[in-house]
Amino acid sequence: MSTNWFVYILLCEGGSFYTGISPNPQRRFEDHEKGKGSAYTRSHKPVRILYSEKLPSKSAALKRELEIKSWPRLKKIHLLNLKASLMGGVFLRKLRPGTDSKFRDKGKVFGVMGDERKAMLKCR
Repeated sequence: MSTNWFVYILLCEGGSFYTGISPNPQRRFEDHEKGKGSAYTRSHKPVRILYSEKLPSKSAALKRELEIKSWPRLKKIHLLNLKASLMGGVFLRKLRPGTDSKFRDKGKVFGVMGDERKAMLKCR
């Protein structure tokens, strides 16, 4: 008997994303919150599940996870139809002093590079 698997994306503190697979994304999210998940989510606490996608097998979920992990950040935001309104301070990372490219949103300054900036502006 085949069990459905899910690929999921978590929003973590600091605005980073974590992508993983599980037959039960909600239970896995709770594991991540308790520090029983991956090493990454132990140091970047999960905030919420942003996206989950049901797949027919673990193999299909692993392949989809690998595909999503290969995408640049803005492709994940755009292609997974994450709300552009959430980008104000959540999905884009703050610039370090001295960084050239800047994007302002609600008084905050974020770093966005060339083509990614154009893609981001299309999402607004």
